Amino acid sequence: MQLVLEHWIRSQRSYFVHAARRNDRRNRLILYLGFAFLAATVGASLLTLFLGSGHPLLAASALVPAMWAFVQFYAEKRAFAPLAKQYARMSYAFAVAEHELSKTLQAGDSARAQQLLRELISAPVHIALRAGEVIIDPRARGAAKIICDGKNFVSRFALAK
Repeated sequence: MQLVLEHWIRSQRSYFVHAARRNDRRNRLILYLGFAFLAATVGASLLTLFLGSGHPLLAASALVPAMWAFVQFYAEKRAFAPLAKQYARMSYAFAVAEHELSKTLQAGDSARAQQLLRELISAPVHIALRAGEVIIDPRARGAAKIICDGKNFVSRFALAK
C-alpha cells in the first residue's frame, strides 16, 4: 500500500496539478487573444471612417474577425477550460486520497486503505453498460473497453465496497 501511495497516488496528483495549470494557461491565452482580436476589429472599423474604400489595410483588417473565429474554434475543439476544471477536480481528489491513505496506513487499517483505493479508482470513471461488456470512459477523448459480467456496477456507476 505504501508503494501505491508513493508511486501512483502522488504521481497522479502531480500530473493533474500540472495538467490543470497548463490548460488554464492555454485557456487564459485564448481569452486574451480574443480580447486582442476584438480590439483589432474595433480598430479596423474605425479605420474605415478615415481611409478610402480601396486602401490595402482595409483588406487585411477584414481578416481579423476570421482569425478570431479560428482561434475560438480551436479553443473549443481542444476544450482547454473544461479540461482545466476536470484536471483540477482530479488533483483535489488525489490530494484528499493521499492524505486519507497516509492517515489510514499510519493507523495500520489495511481494509480501510483498500476501500479508499477502490473508491479512488471508481469515482472519476464514467461507466456505460452493455450486455456482457463494460466501457470505461475516464476522459472525453476515448473509451477503453473492458469485458466483464458487470457485477460491480449499478446503473452507470462503479461500486466500491
